[in-house]
Amino acid sequence: MISTPRLLLRPATLELLDAAMLGPQALADALRVEVPDDWPPDYLDDQAMGFTRNRLSARPAENGWWMYFVVRMEEGQAPKLIGSGGFKGPPDADGTVEIGYGIVAGERRRGYATEVARGLVDHALVYPATRRLIAETMPELVGSIGVLERCGFRLVGAGSEPGVIRFELPQAAMLPAMDQTTLHAMADFPGQLAAHFALIPPEYRSWKPASWDGMPSEQFTAVEQLCHVRDIEVDGYHERIRQIRDEEHPTLASIDGERLAVERAYSKAKPEQVLAEIRKARLKTLELIHGLTPQQLERTGEFSGYGALTLRSLIHYLCSHDLQHLSGLQWLCGKIGASKVAVSAAEPGRRIDG
Repeated sequence: MISTPRLLLRPATLELLDAAMLGPQALADALRVEVPDDWPPDYLDDQAMGFTRNRLSARPAENGWWMYFVVRMEEGQAPKLIGSGGFKGPPDADGTVEIGYGIVAGERRRGYATEVARGLVDHALVYPATRRLIAETMPELVGSIGVLERCGFRLVGAGSEPGVIRFELPQAAMLPAMDQTTLHAMADFPGQLAAHFALIPPEYRSWKPASWDGMPSEQFTAVEQLCHVRDIEVDGYHERIRQIRDEEHPTLASIDGERLAVERAYSKAKPEQVLAEIRKARLKTLELIHGLTPQQLERTGEFSGYGALTLRSLIHYLCSHDLQHLSGLQWLCGKIGASKVAVSAAEPGRRIDG
């Protein structure tokens, strides 16, 4: 799958293609999302889906290099199928990859097509075999041309069929983009964090162990962990990303998390509110990242405690910070369980059968 700030691109499997050719309701059931009345988008018909199905049936290893279903995943709205996109096969002998996309009429002019195109480009550039990216459209499709130009493509001439024009991404823009593994992990993090926090019994949300030895994250209680994650993202990484993007080799300041915990009264925070703020902050982070060009990802800076780094490095550090705090909550769960055993073992007259 390919994740973007607002969308999830799900690769078309044989089962999903079969459902799509049966009709909107079958596709809705298979994807478990809403399918709009104006589905499918222009130029996506049974013939096109049948062609993709035949290729995937003959070459299962090419899954991920053909069609994707584009699902809107914006907060506060039910998941909804809004378009399709994908590639016309894996890189050919010359390393050329062609992208395509389409959004249903009722969801156009909202930036979704540009988001899909950027997601496809980023995904293709992760693979070393990709050495050239192209896209084709028609001269009268002004909106489609605008999408390609916003993604850095330039008109190079006639396309593969009469009446079609070809665009190509210049070599200067072919640096590797942010990898999908990291982007997926970052997009999933707010949900993972909420699930891990839910493991903490309510009466232990502000509990502190007798010893912090072995704690993989900062020495914060469960509710303080949430507040710390939120503030490091907003006050730390949002600003750091902008600094490296906009300034020449800036020095990035570290944040005193313990001081913030006192000043902002972390212990009194409401977890549900903090988790909502984390979800909002992460969407902003992903928007910042998806707006970066490959060249910007290679911009440099100095980070206190880390030394010299690139903007790409900084994003990896943020992802590692996420994992650190999931580990911290798991560690607290372990300590809570261990503390109960210790109390039980200390009870007078406790009998152990064996």
